[in-house]
Amino acid sequence: DDHLRIAKHFLLSSPPGQFEVIFRDLNEILVQTSTPLTSEWKEQVLNEYNERTGRVALQSTSSASNDGHTVYDEMMKKYLQENYSGRGVKSNYSIGNDLEDGDGKSKTTTILLYAERVQLQQYHAGSWTARYTIVEEEGDVVTMSGKISLHAHTFENGNLQLRSNIDLAPISISNIQKDDTTAIMKQIQEWDETSVMDPLRNVYENMSDDILKKLRRVMPVTRTRFDWNVAGHRGIRELGSQVQGQK
Repeated sequence: DDHLRIAKHFLLSSPPGQFEVIFRDLNEILVQTSTPLTSEWKEQVLNEYNERTGRVALQSTSSASNDGHTVYDEMMKKYLQENYSGRGVKSNYSIGNDLEDGDGKSKTTTILLYAERVQLQQYHAGSWTARYTIVEEEGDVVTMSGKISLHAHTFENGNLQLRSNIDLAPISISNIQKDDTTAIMKQIQEWDETSVMDPLRNVYENMSDDILKKLRRVMPVTRTRFDWNVAGHRGIRELGSQVQGQK
């Protein structure tokens, strides 16, 4: 059914914290077309959404089924406490089952981290998803790789979404002592800074010149060229607020 296919596309594209809101709006529309969205269908799409976005980690409990997981559990608990425990932030992680190669010379552990801050009353929401793969090899060598996905949404006086997917190239770390996660944690923090935060800072520094102009027509339907004087627009908004307050 085309209606269900389109509805699923919208739901899987939902910004953080807005799946239920979009579902309600879609259901109201589709009821009029005799295509109601059933609870069973919703549950299937929601499960796929949680898997895709990494939000499934919020439903996880820490896994410590063996010594390796115990070590990574402690590492991730500390990392979340230091970096993802701010006001209004939901965060959690899950650790996948260890996979050993055929000859038992290496062991692979996957870690999923998800954090979100949803402030719909303030017209914004955002999420951070990180997937790390840690391969422990012979000779005290660990190879790490991963991917970080960001999704931000603001909808005050407009509707703007930012999506960014960063692939973390494999890197090998030597002389790793058993149960010592210091070097692994250091690499995760370095990725956060150099692969994510630094590029985003560069984007924001040039946003007014490069990005915002691409988001709006130079000559909109009013046939009036847009004035990129930020101070001027801010003054008009403040004046409008004062006028409204005097009414």
